[in-house]
Amino acid sequence: MSPSDVQTSMFDSSEIQKSSQARYALSSASVTMKGTRSIARLRDRVNLAIKELSRLRTENQKLKKELESVGSRARTPNEGASIVFTESAGELRERIESCIRAVDAHMQSHERGVSKNSAGEA
Repeated sequence: MSPSDVQTSMFDSSEIQKSSQARYALSSASVTMKGTRSIARLRDRVNLAIKELSRLRTENQKLKKELESVGSRARTPNEGASIVFTESAGELRERIESCIRAVDAHMQSHERGVSKNSAGEA
């Protein structure tokens, strides 16, 4: 091996070493940049999650107050059931009495039919 071959060989190995170091530095910088971007995205997602949790807590408090309000109204004793009719009191009374008369008439006709059948059988 001649001195020029050794020199060329050394030059090649130092160049290879420099090239390898440069690639490592580039890949390390690339990894660092990717890591920084990943951390920034993660921080943004965490901040969004914090805002959403805050919003949900506020909504939960409002719903809790509304539920307590409904519950307290349900616990108050009522004086009776409130029913609203579209007819006046007189009209409603007449309608109910008419229904009672119809039921009475039906029951009387049924009783007459039963008594006729029983009289015919005897």
